[in-house]
Parts: sequence; structure tokens; C-alpha cells
Amino acid sequence: MTVVRICVLGPVRAWVHGEPAGRSEATGEFKPVDLGGPKQRAVLARLVLAHGQVVSVDRLIEDLWEGEPPPKALAALQAYISHLRRVLEPGRQRRAAAQVIVSAAPGYCLRLPDDAVDAWSVEAKTIAAESQSDLLEEVLTEWTGDPYVEVADTLWAAPEVARLTELRLSAVESYAAAQSALGQHAVVLRVLEPHAREHPGRETAACLLAAAQYRAGRQVAALDVLRRTREYLTDELGLEPGRPLRDLERDILRQAEHLDPIAVAPATAAPVASAPTRSRTRGRADELAALETAATAARRDGLKVVWIGGEAGAGKTTLADTATAALHRAGWTVVLGRCPEVDGAPPGWAWTEVLDPFRSSMEPGQAGALAPLLHDGPATDSGAFWLAHSLAEVLGDAATAQPLAIVLDDLHRTDGLTLELLRLVADRLGGRPVLAIGTYRPSESGAELDMARAALANHTAAHLMLTGLDDAAMVELATDCGLPTVTGATLKLLRDRTGGNPLFVREMARLMVAEGADAAHGRVPAGVRDVVRRRLARLPGQTATALRQAAVLGREVDLDLLEELSRSDDDLLDALEPAVLAGLLDEPAPGRIRFAHSLIRDTLYDDMSLLRRTRLHATALNMLRARGTDAASLAYHAVAAATPETAAEAAEFATAAAQEADAVGAPGEAARQWRAAVRMLELAAADPQRAVPARCGLISALARAGDAISAREELNRTVTLAAGDDDLLVRALTALDSPLVWRLRTGDHIDPVIVEPLRRILARDHPPQVRVRLLITLFKEVEGAEHEVAMAASVEALELAQVLHAADPDAHARLLCAALNVRAFAALGPDLADQRQPMAAELLKVAQDCGAVDYQAVGHWLLFLAASGRSDLAAALDHVDQAVARAGTGQLAFLLGVLDAYSAQLTVLAGRPDEGEARYLAAGVSLAEHGVANGVLVGLVGRVSAALSRGDLGPMADELLVLHRTISATMADGAVLALVSAGRIDEAQEVWAQRVPTERSYYWVAMTTLRVHAAVAVGDLAVAKAEAAELLPYSGLMAGLDNGTLLTGPVDEALAVLAEATGDTAAAARYRRAAAELRTRLAAEAARLLR
Repeated sequence: MTVVRICVLGPVRAWVHGEPAGRSEATGEFKPVDLGGPKQRAVLARLVLAHGQVVSVDRLIEDLWEGEPPPKALAALQAYISHLRRVLEPGRQRRAAAQVIVSAAPGYCLRLPDDAVDAWSVEAKTIAAESQSDLLEEVLTEWTGDPYVEVADTLWAAPEVARLTELRLSAVESYAAAQSALGQHAVVLRVLEPHAREHPGRETAACLLAAAQYRAGRQVAALDVLRRTREYLTDELGLEPGRPLRDLERDILRQAEHLDPIAVAPATAAPVASAPTRSRTRGRADELAALETAATAARRDGLKVVWIGGEAGAGKTTLADTATAALHRAGWTVVLGRCPEVDGAPPGWAWTEVLDPFRSSMEPGQAGALAPLLHDGPATDSGAFWLAHSLAEVLGDAATAQPLAIVLDDLHRTDGLTLELLRLVADRLGGRPVLAIGTYRPSESGAELDMARAALANHTAAHLMLTGLDDAAMVELATDCGLPTVTGATLKLLRDRTGGNPLFVREMARLMVAEGADAAHGRVPAGVRDVVRRRLARLPGQTATALRQAAVLGREVDLDLLEELSRSDDDLLDALEPAVLAGLLDEPAPGRIRFAHSLIRDTLYDDMSLLRRTRLHATALNMLRARGTDAASLAYHAVAAATPETAAEAAEFATAAAQEADAVGAPGEAARQWRAAVRMLELAAADPQRAVPARCGLISALARAGDAISAREELNRTVTLAAGDDDLLVRALTALDSPLVWRLRTGDHIDPVIVEPLRRILARDHPPQVRVRLLITLFKEVEGAEHEVAMAASVEALELAQVLHAADPDAHARLLCAALNVRAFAALGPDLADQRQPMAAELLKVAQDCGAVDYQAVGHWLLFLAASGRSDLAAALDHVDQAVARAGTGQLAFLLGVLDAYSAQLTVLAGRPDEGEARYLAAGVSLAEHGVANGVLVGLVGRVSAALSRGDLGPMADELLVLHRTISATMADGAVLALVSAGRIDEAQEVWAQRVPTERSYYWVAMTTLRVHAAVAVGDLAVAKAEAAELLPYSGLMAGLDNGTLLTGPVDEALAVLAEATGDTAAAARYRRAAAELRTRLAAEAARLLR
């Protein structure tokens, strides 16, 4: 029996039959599985498309990354394959070969029967049905969606999409032909009328439809079908119609005997669906009930969060508005903040709108602290943590007076600061009666939103995903829009064309009201944009012009500003009124208009010519400059209006907006603005003196936003650009100023483009604070590769920073934090093991004294590693929780990944290696997708840790051998053990001869423990003794707990193996007992903490 079902007609989905591994019997039902992110789903789609054929690794990488693979593409692909195998074969026994996604040189293939994949099954059935009417009818019902819709625009999927689409169209025509032969002309008409309109060039469909119409007594309609097809072929394609079409047209005109019309049966009206009482929401009773339950829980227990996800037009905002209107009637205070759906708003704008109702009641101190959000003065470098403190104080006061509901709309458009403030505010308002509702579009949801939902999991009361409306709700909505009757046929038509999306239903119904029901029978719209375009085309010219001008200004527009932009003598309100009546515009407040949906604004904006848009943006820029508008809005219009002549000025606007975002702690928005400034300076052909400072701003913002890989790539480019000017080089080499939480390099080797100029610059004299920054950069670049150089750099940097701090603590507190950060990072290795705890504690204290919240997060992370290393698992988890609570936007992805990886490590430690391995793989994929350097290798680390826990690395021999040869020489010890386990002794000896010294970093205890095992395994007792001598101080500890990821077993186990090899049976027995006791104790504690 097939145990996996995969669907690629529509979104990529999969179901698995039965229970997870360890159960003796299946449940008899299929359960949906999580296929992961877009890239991972694309891997599965690519294998499905190959229909069982092998797809090479090179082809997969080329297709997935469209010819531009990242440096770690192979490792990422392996992680995706591993995760897919785990979710598609949950019951696969350990070490058993994969049965669904099979490894086959030179790549992978999908091994499933045809009936397990919808596209394969429906293709086989369509071909088998040929012209059998009953079979064709059944087959057509199985075409449940467009093929490969998630990847349809890729070069590799497009040919298959076209082939399957042609197969479906041919099946429709075959079914119609079979019905025609049976004399079922009414069926032919029902099937082919929309088909022929959608595909006017298909002559077979036109002939079948015309013949059916003629036989149904509709001779004029029959000739009209043939005429339209002939004109389409001639005018659009330059082709003459084929002979069958010409012959049929002649026969109809002559009323040939073989085409005698049959009597027309009397038409019967389909029943009309009734329309219940009007209501603002349609078909959302369950969701409204869930929101009401969450509000009750918030009032009773404290702050709760509800997420509402749905694609454009699904009714997220309407649902939130309806729910909060009911809360308002029940005595709640309701406030709304929207994330702007166009660029140009300052960071945290949603919270600016939330605060607006409370401005008049704020204390002067509160207003001053919140100035960066209130925009009542210049932005201050307060940071998100202290903004959240003041924001929570204002909202807490409001919630004390009466329960508070906060709606944050369109969070998929967030700038990062909005979500960080939500996370921090939620922690401070935990006991207050507050309900926070966040809406977003899943298809546009980024990593920041995913991380925020994970961080707020303890506060989340519900996560509602809105799908299409049911039939009853669609009837109600269409009736509300003016359709006098909604027949069964009309309902089916609306369902086919809209999928139940409320916005699409509303727009299609309005189009039918305006142009008649036949308007919906035309060409199937590619989306709501086509429907909107048709409705816009019906508006007066002055209305369309005013709407285009409004679209340049954003979704919500001030009428005075629009009137100034339009420069028209006509009455603007008269021009806009038809759009308001048509439902394209709302009037949220006096003097303001708002597009009813962002898609309406986007359609207008995208359909304008570039020249018109540029000129309107330029005009808007000049108007807003005179009004003293915020920097972000000015930058938006300046960049959109830029030409080579104005690009330098646009760069100044973007720079000001970037600096403002930096000041309020919005690194994601700052990076976007700095990137715009860099792009403008490139357009202006600016010299390095102007270009390098902007690039330095971009480097810093990217690093603080957590995108370390992009930051280092930009640093590499900037150092090259600054070559020849030492002052610019110093600025570039000190730009990477974010806290250090993870190695920045993605390989074993240092980057000479960065390090060689850095060494030369350090040979010169510099002010102490500059030298500290340069030394910190040197440490980040060479740690793990040039150990002595890195250690010396950390010592000198700390000594200089301490002197500076002693002279002026206020000016140099963050510099001391940065120096302590790298020195504490160095202490993760064995040479400063005794300083690990005190150095991390000192960093935390200094960071707390100066309010450096980002360094507080790093301090807690380092203390987490110290506690875990001494086997204090509870304290370790407490520190990592505190690190997550203090993490900025850029640190959050890493720290959540650390928590996931540590949970995976504890799961392995608890004696559940299979479950732990799955958690490791998920953590690795998450870290990689969030841009963490080497994040994807966490999955590999997890597989090694799980294999060591099981006692057999043998199945990983080939993989570790390849990684040792191609990725990192540090894999040698694992490869040796795996090869020995697999009985490949000669290969193990060869790899052992290629080993490099164990890196004296945070992996040292784990890797040295592994090296002792490997040395004994190949009989090199001299090396084993030397390594074991250094390990003796760690006797009694679990190797790897001090790094939070790689777990290589008790140190005493390695010492026991060496003692046995040297014949010291008493010592071996003593070490074995200690190792067993440690395993038992830690397994019990880990199991307790995981509950």
C-alpha cells in the first residue's frame, strides 16, 4: 500500500500514512506533513517533475539557485534532502536505506508509484481514458489545480507546466467530443463555452462548440464562435484556419443534412441561493469565536497574542476590525497600527499609529523617551530595548484603566523594529489585560516574522489561517455587492475564478453588476489585478488620473497633498467620488483617502510608465521637502525619482533615512536605506570618498541585522574600493561593529582581501580607540585559523579598552563591551578555560551598567555555554532564555537557533538520538535560511552527535570523507572513526595522516575527545596519550556540552578507551564507571528539562 501522497497540482503538499517509527501498526489515515520553506519544497517539486528519473546534484543546485548558488549550496541541498526524507519516511528504521527520496549516482530520484503523486496519476489516467466519456469525466475532476504553481515561473518547470496544461485542455476536448457523439449537446455547451473563450486559438474546441450550438438551434451563435476563432488566428497569429473549421462553417451556412438541428429542450432555472441577513464578515464565525476566547483569556490571565494569516484579500483586516469592534462595545480600548504597504515610512511606524491616541495623556518624560516613534524631534540613539520600556509603560497605564486591544496590520511589511518592540513589550505587559492581534500574508512573510512568532509562542493564544469562503458566505458577499440573484451556475463560476477569496469575490461580483453576468464568462482573469484594471477602465479620465497620482503617494493619502500634486483646476473631490462609490477608495478620516486594498494601489502604480512615475515622485519630493517631512518619506521619493544627475542628492536623502533607522534600533530598515544610498552613489559614479562611508553604514547595519554573510561580502568589496586610501581603509575595517556570537568565516581559510590590508594598517600608529576596533576586527577574521595572532589581538584590545574606560567610562563603555566580547569568545577554548565564567560575567556586568542590551544578550549566551560545560543544564537553559529575551533583531535568529540546537543536544543526551537528529536538522535549516554563517552545518553536527550516541559512525563514512576533503580538514577524526567502523582501515589510515592540529576554540573539548577515540582506533597511541593528557582536567564532564551543538560523549569514555589500549585495566574500569554514571545522571536531567 502506498504510504506517501504528494500533490503538485496547486501548492506542493504531502501526506504520510500511519504512525511514526516505533509503532507496530499504522492508523489507516493520511496525515499532512510540514515540507519546510520554499527552497525545500522546490527540491521536492523538482524531483516530482523528473518522474522517477535521477536528477544530478549539479542540476538540482543549478535549478534551485537559478545559476547563482551560494558558497554552501551543496551542504544546504543535503540538509533539505535529509529533512524531506525524515518527514516523508517517519517510520524508517535507523540505518535503513531511504525508500522515497533515493540516492542514485549522480544525484537523487523519487521512487513512488504513479498513484502516489497527483500529477503522475492524473496524466496516466488521462492517457488511458482516451475517448471514453465516463472515464474522461472522472479524470477531469482530478485536475484540482494548476501544475507546479509554486515554481511555475522557473525555467526548469515551465516546459512541464506547458505540457501538462496542454494535456488537460486536450482531455476537455476529448470529453466534449465523446459527449457530442452521444448527442449530449447541452453538456458540450457547458464544458466548451468557457474553454473556447479562454483558448480562442484551439480549432477543435471551436468546431465542437459550433456544432453543438447548431444542433441546439443556435445557428447564429455557432457561426459567431467560428468567426471569432478565424479572426483570432488571422489577426493575432497570422494563420489561416484549418480545413475542418472552414468545412464546418460552410456546412452550417448551407444547413447540411448531417447537421440537422434538434428540438430545443425547455430551459429550467437553477434554484437561487438565499442571502441571509447582511453582516460585515462572511464565513468567519469560528475565527471570531477564537478571537473572543483569546480576549477572555487576556482579560483573565494577562497578555495574549493572536496571529491572523491569509493571502491578499482573504479578509484579515476585516476579521480583526469586526472582532475589535465587538471588544470596543464591551468596554475595551482599541488601537490600530498599520505597517505601510509601500516604502517611505519611518521605522516602527505601526507603533507610531498605536501611540497616537495616547499623546495627550503622556507624561513629559514618556513623550521624550518615545520621541523616535512620535517623530516630535530628532531621532535619538535610544535603541529598541529602552523604546520598548517606555512604550510598555504607556500601554500598561492604558490597560490598567480598561482592557486594551492592539491591532498590528500587515506585519509581512514590517521593518523589523515593529516586531522587536512587540516582542519586548509583550514580556513587560505579561500580566496586563492586553490582546495583541497581528495580521500578515504567509507568502510574503520573512524570517523576522517567523522568529517573532517563535519568540512569542508562550503568549500566543491562537494562530488563525484564513482560507476561501464557503458557498453560503460567497452568496452573501456577492449579494451584498449588488448581484440580484446568485444561481448555482453563478456560484460555481465565482468559485472557479476566485477560489473563495473575499476580495476577489467582491471585485468579480462588482464587475458582473457593472458589465452584466457575461463579463465573468470571458477570459479567466490572471488575478484580481485584471479585474481591477477592467473596473478602472470604466471610470472617468480625471478619476483615473487622480488615482494614479494618489498611488504614488502611498496607500493612505492626505487630500491637501494630493491636490498640490495634481495641480488641477478641477475639483479633486468630484474626481475621486466615482472611485469612492465604486469601492476602490475609503475615507478613513476627514481630509484623507485610503485605497480599499493594497492590490488596487499596486495595480495603478505598476501600470504607470516609468517616466510618469519618476516625474510624479520628483514633484512629490519637492512638495514634501517644503513641508519638513520625515527622512524616510523623502528618501523613498528621491530614490524613486533618481536620474544620474539627481542620484547624488538622492543618496543624501537615503543616508539621512538610514542614520535615523540606525538611531532608533531598526537595522533591517537601516540596511535597506544604506543599500539604496550605495545604489544611488553608483548611479552618480561617486568617488570612493563618498561611496565608502555609505558602504560602511551598510556593513554595520547588515551585521546588526544578523546577516553576517552579506556583511562580510560587502566588507570585502568595500576594502577593495578603499585600497590606496588608508583613512578609508580604517573606516571600512572598523565598520563590522556588531557583537560577536558566532564565527564570521564560512571556511577554514582567512580572507586575504580583508586581512592583508588589516595587518598593514595595524602596523601604523592609531588613536587607542581606533586600534581597539582594528584589533577586534583582526580577532574576528583570524580566530580559529591563526590562534596565537587572535589571542594576542584579544589581549591587547582588552588592555587598551580598559585604560580608555577607566579614563572616561561613559564614552568608552561599548568599546569595553566589544573587547570583553572577543576576549570571552577566546576563553571558549582550552587556553583560557579558567577565565570563561569570570570573563562572561564581567561582560554582562559592564553591559548592564551602560545599558548595552545587545551585549547583555551575548553575556548571557556565553554564560549559557559556561554553565552547560560544567553540566549545569538548568542554569544553561535559564541563561539562553535571558539571552533570547534581550536579543536584538539581528541576534534573535542565532539565539533561537542556539536554543533549538541545544534542545536537540539535550534530546540526544536523554537517549533519544533519532528525535534529536531530527531537531538538529530542523535547527540547521532554520539557521541557514536566516543567514547565519555555517548554520547549515548544525544539521551535520547533529547527525554526527546522534550517530556517536548510537555507537556507530559507519553509515556516515562516505559523507564525512567527502566533507573532510572538500569542506574542512577538521572533519578528519570523525571520518577516521566512521571508516574504521565501516571496516575501511586503509582509508582511515590515509585520512589520519592528513589530520591537522585540533583547533583550540569552543569545539576543542569535543574534537579532542573525538581525536583520542580516532587515535586509538588507528593504533596511534602516542598521539592518543598526548591528547588525553590535555583532556585530564575535563574528566567527569560531557564533551560537547560546552559548545551547545556537537556532542561527543563523556571525556572519561575516551580516557577509558586509551587505558584499555595500554593495558591499564583498573584505570579503564574506573573511567568506564564514571562515564556510565555521568550518562545516567545527565540523561535523567535532560529528560526532565525537555518535559
